[in-house]
Parts: sequence; C-alpha cells; structure tokens
Amino acid sequence: MKDIEQNEILKSSGKISAKLPNLLVAAERVAISVMQGVHGRKKTGQGESFWQFREYDSSDSIRDIDWRKSAKSDKIFIKQKEWEASQSIYLWRDSSKSMDYSFGKKIDKKLYIADLILTSLSILLINGGEQVSLLGSDGKKFRTKTAIPELVEYNINNQFPMIENKPLPSNSNIILIGDFLGDISELDKFLSSLQQRQINIMLIQILDRSEIDLPFLGNVDFHGLEMEEMVKIPDVNAIKEQYKAKINAHNQKLEQLAKKKSVSFIRHMSDENLEKSMQEIYQRLSKNINGGA
Repeated sequence: MKDIEQNEILKSSGKISAKLPNLLVAAERVAISVMQGVHGRKKTGQGESFWQFREYDSSDSIRDIDWRKSAKSDKIFIKQKEWEASQSIYLWRDSSKSMDYSFGKKIDKKLYIADLILTSLSILLINGGEQVSLLGSDGKKFRTKTAIPELVEYNINNQFPMIENKPLPSNSNIILIGDFLGDISELDKFLSSLQQRQINIMLIQILDRSEIDLPFLGNVDFHGLEMEEMVKIPDVNAIKEQYKAKINAHNQKLEQLAKKKSVSFIRHMSDENLEKSMQEIYQRLSKNINGGA
C-alpha cells in the first residue's frame, strides 16, 4: 500500500460523501484517522514497467483502456502496471440476525460496526492500491476510488455466505468479521480448507459488552435473534456466573482455534474506541501484505 497524504483522502472523501449514506461518511473519517502516521506499500504509477493485459470491468477507469489491444478482440482490455507483490484482499462480514443487536440506544449495533470496519478497510486498501473483493460474492474486484460506493452498497444489500465461490489464489488475505457466537466447528472446517494454501486470515470478533457481563436484573424474558424460542429466567443474577463461565469458555475456544490455525485474531467490544481497534487491524494487515515487513 502506498503512502497516502491526508489531504488526498479528504479530497476524495468530499466527492463521495455527497452521494452516500452516513456509513461511508463515518468510514472515511475512521480511515483518515487510521492513516495518520501509517505507511504502506508502494503501488507503481504512470510510466513504470508494463506487466500484463487484463479484461476491463466496471470498476476501472476508461482512461486505463488500451484501445489498440481492445481493437483486436471482442473484449476490452486494461494495460496493467506492475505492482510490488500484488495480492488480493477478500472481506466478509456476518449478516446473521445475532449481529443486529446492541444493549441500549447509545451503543451501535454489532452489524453497523462490522459494516463500518469493512468499509473503512476498503477505503484504506483501495486508496493504497490494493484489489478488494467480497468473500462469497461473484468474485468481482474493486480497484478504484470511484468503485467504493458500489462496493459499500453491494455489501449492505447482500448476505454472502462464508464460502469460496471460486478458489482463492495463494498469498491472498481474508478478513472475516462477525461475533462468531455460533458453532465454532463450522468455522474450523472453513479455516482448515484454507490452511493448506498460503492464505493469510484475520478474524475480527465484535461483541456487545452485555453479551459478556449479562447486566440484567430480576425476571427477564430473553428472545433469540436467530429464531430460537424465548427463554424465561426468573432470576438472572442466579445464573450470571454460570453464563459468564460459558461465554468465556466459548471465546477461549475461538482464540485457541485462531492460534492453532495461525490466524490473526482481534476482539472489538462495541463500546470501545473503534479507531484504536482499526489501527491494530490495519497494522497487522499491512504486515501480512508486506510479507511481515
């Protein structure tokens, strides 16, 4: 990822934000904060060595079309410049009902935070010269700043499964964002399918503080977000320690799985400073992209 001047992001943000919802505006603000003092890798620009032709897609600029090559074919081609150690980044966020939760109106829902992280990362990566795709989608790659609104809309309006629709190339980077409160064995199977290839994986777990502390009192009816039956607890305080032990055991099992699979793991609580978490996420991801440099 190339070094990015703050005013460059501000300039592009102004053009995009007028057309997009609050999510993108907030994500641009987070991206600008993260880029303070962060240095990425270099993307080659105009006049540097030619690498290859590739087929044009809707995220490309018309200015990059090679008309001479395209005139000899039924397809339109881009004359692609060489990148240093070019890699693909695949992003995925959990869209299940359990993500649509927050304890109180003053705390953002987990789904919104997941979308904010995904969008901020997309802005940072694309501005840094990377290719971004949404895991589980049709594999379309988003490469340019003008494609960011389309990527955001594509993510928000779809529920992509955590699967490979197409085999991912070696040395790809995958970022999985969710609460990971479900059956860990399914995640284990997916990670195992990627482990044999040189694919860098990052798990970002988003939890609401109430899911850890269970800050309820007295007689409470708990309604499941995933179509589970209602559970009536006469005295929440009586089962609080048992609940905490169970959720902590689950999270420890998740951390152990990540360690076993050599997966980078970050937990973000919904009441924590997102910009601080994003700094850590982006720095770890930058190391992966730069080969640990």
